[in-house]
Amino acid sequence: MQRIRPTDMKKATIPLVVCVLLSVYGCSTRKLPPGPTGLYQLEGDWQLVSTTDDDSALNGTVISVDPVTADGMITVLQKNRYCVRPTDVMWKELSTSAGSGQFKAGCLVSSCISGLEYKPATLQLLNNEVRLTGTNAYGKFLLQTWRRRPK
Repeated sequence: MQRIRPTDMKKATIPLVVCVLLSVYGCSTRKLPPGPTGLYQLEGDWQLVSTTDDDSALNGTVISVDPVTADGMITVLQKNRYCVRPTDVMWKELSTSAGSGQFKAGCLVSSCISGLEYKPATLQLLNNEVRLTGTNAYGKFLLQTWRRRPK
C-alpha cells in the first residue's frame, strides 16, 4: 500500500479549490445579453455619405432598415437621378452571408425604365458604417458608404 504524503494532498487540493471557486464565481456573475446578431445589426437609419456612381447619385439619401421585413426603405431622398420614389425599398431581401458583419441584398439602382431595377450587392458592416459593393444600372462597379444615423 502506498502512502500519500501531505505535500501530495496539498498539490491535489489546490486545483480542486480553484475549479470550485471559478464555477461558483462564474455562476454568480451577471451574464450580459449578446449584442444584436444577424439582420438586427443593420436595424435603424443609414445615410449614403459617398458613392462611386456618376454625379454622386442619391448621395445624402436616408434609408430605414427593418430586420423583420429584411428591407431598407427610403425615408429621405436626395440627388435623385434614377427616378427613385421616396418610399421605394433601396435594399431588398437582406440576408446574412458567411462571416460576421457580411450581408447580401438586392440594391435598387434605377426605376426610370418600366419599374424597379435591382442588382445583387454585398454589404460589409464596419462599426457604424456599411460598405456596399455591386454594380450600378449601367453595369459599372459601384461602391457606396452608408453611415448609421444617431437615434
